[in-house]
Amino acid sequence: MKLVSIFTIAILFAVGCAKKSEPAEVKFQTASIKVESAQCGTCATAITKALKGVEGVEKAEVDIKTKTASITFLPAKTSLASLEDAITKVGYTANDKKADPKAYEKLDDCCKVQ
Repeated sequence: MKLVSIFTIAILFAVGCAKKSEPAEVKFQTASIKVESAQCGTCATAITKALKGVEGVEKAEVDIKTKTASITFLPAKTSLASLEDAITKVGYTANDKKADPKAYEKLDDCCKVQ
């Protein structure tokens, strides 16, 4: 019985003294994507929504004046190519990637490049 008590105390002491591991530092990356076909606030909203729907995206903003999307994301969860694909799937160009033609046709007339 004494041996069991000593063993139990030793285990509890070891567990209590064990150094708690620090959580791994999360490394976000920021990317800019040219969205030359974005025309208005509706475009910015659609692109932002598409980007925020990608797993690993922390933040997404579209600047219509510079026609640039700025994205903060976890590279362990997504990639620049996946972010570009999300934009093209809703009908807009992303860097050198062309918009999905079917999605582009569904855009409001004001969102189509004149």
